[in-house]
Amino acid sequence: MLISDFQHTAGRHCGSTALSNLVGMYGWPLSEADCFGLGAGLEALFVAPTADHPVGLFFGRGEYLEHDFFKHLRIPATRNTSDDSDRVLQYIQASLKADRPVLVQADVRYIDYYHSPESFAGHKLLIVGYDDGNPHTLICSDTAFPGLQTLTWSSLNRAMQSESSLFPGRNVFYDLELPLAAWSEERRLVAVQSACHRMLELLDRHTIRRDNQGRVLYWQGSAAYGAWQEHSDFMALRNHPGFLQSCRFMYQVIEKRGTGRGAFRGILADWFAGMAKNENNASHYAPATCRALETELRKQHQILANIARVYKMLSLEKKEPESARAELRGELTRAQQSHATLIELLREWEAQLSNA
Repeated sequence: MLISDFQHTAGRHCGSTALSNLVGMYGWPLSEADCFGLGAGLEALFVAPTADHPVGLFFGRGEYLEHDFFKHLRIPATRNTSDDSDRVLQYIQASLKADRPVLVQADVRYIDYYHSPESFAGHKLLIVGYDDGNPHTLICSDTAFPGLQTLTWSSLNRAMQSESSLFPGRNVFYDLELPLAAWSEERRLVAVQSACHRMLELLDRHTIRRDNQGRVLYWQGSAAYGAWQEHSDFMALRNHPGFLQSCRFMYQVIEKRGTGRGAFRGILADWFAGMAKNENNASHYAPATCRALETELRKQHQILANIARVYKMLSLEKKEPESARAELRGELTRAQQSHATLIELLREWEAQLSNA
């Protein structure tokens, strides 16, 4: 059993692809880049080093992309968590029978078809059907695959039970008011203004998040790059048993694992490129500033790709820790400068949007 009118399209990032596929069911003409931009998905976040990841981790998207997407586009939606797995399965099955897809959060480590040894608890996918002969075998729309995937409930249940400091909550699923209202360009205009304001909130801050014991979990905004600089002493870390694997994972979370490369900067750059030539209301979106934002994001994309290569070479033991540290710190200085430029451009864009 497959819900009606669903068209699966693969993409670069799980959340924005799932959102694009979901709203596309109802005639909303939003690409993956549109969904990422309207959800204000960009972030700069450095996760504190741990025993498993002694070099730390950098994430380029925020925790709230899906929530903010629904909010900015005025889609009534509730992010639910539950300790009752049976209730979650009943909700999924009832939604599918009512011809409604279900957006869920899951850990790729426990999703059978990924075969991933690494945990990532923030993965998003759409449940769009089930096997007529076995309702516990679900049909999924997942960004990394050209076709629909099947997944047993036992596997999905394990994956939905996993959580992390960045993506808290067990059995996370989104309850949406469907079907969606008819699309209008006026809805986009309002959402763009909200998304710009939200991006400024996320990027123009210097935040440190701590756990209940006061230990740092991660740094956000401009604080992320300074913390990254401080935790780049590869000479001191080179003998740590997890050093090489941690460097490999850092490379992957910037370049490989559903980021569209360059820690999501390319996806958002594509959105600004589209905004600059929007045929319906181009003048409302300040196309010259959109093009400047696109250019700066492509610059960031390259800087972060350079950083990722440093970690890749370290993981392959093809670069000495001391030279890697020097190269990384130079690129991080460039990244911090670009971050400041991006904030200034977003401020300019926000003022232009409010006067349009």
